[in-house]
Amino acid sequence: MRELVTTAQKEGRIPIVAGFSRQLPSSFMTREKMEGRDRADAEARGVASSMRVEFADLGAASPVQMADHVHPDQEYSLRLTERLIAALDRAAPECTVGSAKSSIVQH
Repeated sequence: MRELVTTAQKEGRIPIVAGFSRQLPSSFMTREKMEGRDRADAEARGVASSMRVEFADLGAASPVQMADHVHPDQEYSLRLTERLIAALDRAAPECTVGSAKSSIVQH
C-alpha cells in the first residue's frame, strides 16, 4: 500500500487511502474474516496517517445494510460514497463546486 501511495505521489497525483466497508456476520463473513477486515482497516488508516494522505473511513458509514451477503444496499452504498466524497473534498478543496460541500443527490 505504501508503494502505491508513493507511486501516485511521484506521478503528481493526490492519493487517498480508502478503508474497508463493513459487512454483517454470515456464513460467508465469518468472525475470523471480520477480524481480518478490522486489522486491514487499521493498517490502511496507519499508512494514510504516516504518509500524510487522506483516509476515506468507509467503516464509519454505519449502520451496515446489505442487499445480500456481499453487496451494500442503496442507502449504505450512498453513505459509503459520501465518505469517499468527503475525503476527495479534503484532499482537493479547490475542486469542490463553489463553496458548497459536495453531497449525493437522492432521487
